[in-house]
Amino acid sequence: MNPDYIIKRFREDTANHSMEVLHDDGIYRHLKFSNKGSQVYRFDLITWPGWLTICGDMGTTVFSRLPDMFEFFRSFDDGIGINPGYWAEKVQSNGDKGIKEFSKTKFREAIDYHVEMWAEAAGKEHGKQLKQLREEFEDQLLHSESSYEAHNSVYHFVTDVEGFDFQDFWEHDLTDWTFHYIWQLYAIVWGIKTYDAHREEMMQGVISAAGVDAE
Repeated sequence: MNPDYIIKRFREDTANHSMEVLHDDGIYRHLKFSNKGSQVYRFDLITWPGWLTICGDMGTTVFSRLPDMFEFFRSFDDGIGINPGYWAEKVQSNGDKGIKEFSKTKFREAIDYHVEMWAEAAGKEHGKQLKQLREEFEDQLLHSESSYEAHNSVYHFVTDVEGFDFQDFWEHDLTDWTFHYIWQLYAIVWGIKTYDAHREEMMQGVISAAGVDAE
């Protein structure tokens, strides 16, 4: 998962989006975000006491934490910063897109960690042995397509390189956030900012109208 890529994609995907308020009664809200009604990259934010649902082209995820979930996700800076780990703890339901998935990058990083530990312990030149290990990794490990396959391949890994092993490899988390989950989080924060700006504009309009009436 590359957060820089996902935020770039999100901004491109929603560049022409606008908000349509389908319902707005206290913390009972239904907001629709789309490009002129298109279903492509459309998303809805729906809230009721204690709950928030985001649904649409990127799937459906339901969160629960505070009475007004806009307070939970609201950002007060100029950006749309997110907190994937903490917010994942508040997920009550998630569709088939998922929140986490097997990451080959994380798998390679975990392997590299054990190689570094072995090299440090060896305390000598090990270029030839390292080349051998890399070839064995490619042959025995790096075809894995799931965390189960990865851990299983490591468990059965065979090498005659002296001193190398994958001790306690099970401690490594080989998963990362899915593209769809991170995209949804950016959508929630951006959507709330758009809603807040809309409410502020409406309030300013009311104040301006009241001033004219007072005159």
